Amino acid sequence: MTWTAHIDGGSRGNPGPAGAGVSIDDDQGREVFGAGFFLGRKTNNQAEYAGLLQALKVLRAGRADDIRVLTDSELLAHQINGIYRVKSAELYPLYLEAQKLLKGFDRWEVRHVPREQNRFADKLANQAIDSRRTVLARDRLNLAGHAELDLPAAEPAGLFEKELSAGRQGASKKGQAPAGRPGSATSGIEVVVVRAPRKGVCRAGMKQGERFMFTEVTPSGMCVEACAAVMEAVLAVRDAAAAGVTCDEAMSCRCPHPDCGAVFDIRQVQ
Repeated sequence: MTWTAHIDGGSRGNPGPAGAGVSIDDDQGREVFGAGFFLGRKTNNQAEYAGLLQALKVLRAGRADDIRVLTDSELLAHQINGIYRVKSAELYPLYLEAQKLLKGFDRWEVRHVPREQNRFADKLANQAIDSRRTVLARDRLNLAGHAELDLPAAEPAGLFEKELSAGRQGASKKGQAPAGRPGSATSGIEVVVVRAPRKGVCRAGMKQGERFMFTEVTPSGMCVEACAAVMEAVLAVRDAAAAGVTCDEAMSCRCPHPDCGAVFDIRQVQ
């Protein structure tokens, strides 16, 4: 029999304070789990993916083999099912993690449903945003305590604090390629300026069509803010190549400087 998860995610401000809601029924149709996860500052799409990842971890803790995930995000459903390609540097690592988790199930389905069929997950996500913490509504099988969510179900309020701490540690390392990481691509990742910065904004003087090659070191001639923005995508493309995942189209990202407007494409080159 199939386990069913309803998931939702949202951000107030996009990006802004965000939450993800997860409600799970077991293979007998019993509602066994419900939680809202506070995510900090995220976009709507990042929050939707966070809901999917949390749901998959809980389903795995319940030893589910056959799962159905229902979401009102058409983008997420189409990306997971291969209808849409994932070009966003922020979403691609989340997409890869989701695909990895899905391989742990015998059968799975991720389906788009109307918003009115997903109201409880939406409510849980909003409760998490309102309270600025993870809210555990129900956990009849103690799944949270075995779902790699860091803390047992008895202490849901502390769950986000530990996740936030881990996120801060990760943020402090952002842009640094781990030394000696197994499976690193040696051919390099090419970053192309597809839209030049606005005139007079970029001190590095990047021009449309200019190309930068990331290998084991970062290239010269790219401004610090642009380099930080593309680094997450560079590492995601590299890790995908190391895992044997081929990206037919380039990933895209923007320089975070509010007045810049530069856009970059990132792809692996041989």
